[in-house]
Amino acid sequence: MPRFSLSSVAAVALGLAILVGLPLLDYDYFWHLKVGEWIVTHGWRLPQAEPFSFTAAGSAWRVQGWLFDALQYSVQAQMGDTGVRAMFALLTVTTWALAHGCARMALKEEARALLVTGLCLCASAPFITPRPLAATNLCFAFVLFALLRHRASGRLRWLIALVPVFALWANLHFGYVTGLGLIVLFACADWLQGRAASAGRTPAATRWTGTASAAP
Repeated sequence: MPRFSLSSVAAVALGLAILVGLPLLDYDYFWHLKVGEWIVTHGWRLPQAEPFSFTAAGSAWRVQGWLFDALQYSVQAQMGDTGVRAMFALLTVTTWALAHGCARMALKEEARALLVTGLCLCASAPFITPRPLAATNLCFAFVLFALLRHRASGRLRWLIALVPVFALWANLHFGYVTGLGLIVLFACADWLQGRAASAGRTPAATRWTGTASAAP
C-alpha cells in the first residue's frame, strides 16, 4: 500500500479547498449543463436532432461527451454549483496526483518529480476549467500511470484496468483517442527497444554474414 506523508495530505486538502472556492469560469459551462439537463429529463436518451438552435433546429446532432454532461447536471441539480466545483476539484487533484506518480516512476527522484509536476501544472493552468476535458485529463493520466506501472512490474492487471477506463472514457469525452495514441506510442517504443536489444546481442560474425561468407 502506498504511504502518504502529512505534507502530501495537506497539499491535497489545500488544493481541493482552493479549487472548490474558485468560480466556474468557462464559456461552455451552461451549454454543457443544458445538454445534460436535456438528457436526464428525457429519460437518459440522447438527442438525435438539434433541440436548441433556432437556425439549425431539427438537423442531425451527435452529442460528444454525453455522459459527462449528464453527470455534471445531476450533481448541479442535487448540490448546486458548489457540488460541481467539488467534482471538478476532485478530478483535478486526482489527475495531478497520477501525473506526479508518473514523474516519480520516470525520474526516480522526488525533488525532480515535484519540480516537473509543478511546471506542467503551471503550464496547463489555463486549461483547468469546468468542462468535459477534465475527464480526458484524468483518464489520460491514468493510462500513462498504468502503462508505466505495467512496464515496471510486468503485471497484467494494469493493462486489464485500461478496458473499463476506455469504455467509460469513450462516453465522457472524445479525447479517448489520445489514450489510444499513447498505447500505440508505448507499443512502438517497446518494439524498437526490443529490436535494439536483439541487435546488440547478435554476434558480429553473424551480423556481417556478407564479410564472413566472402572469407576463404
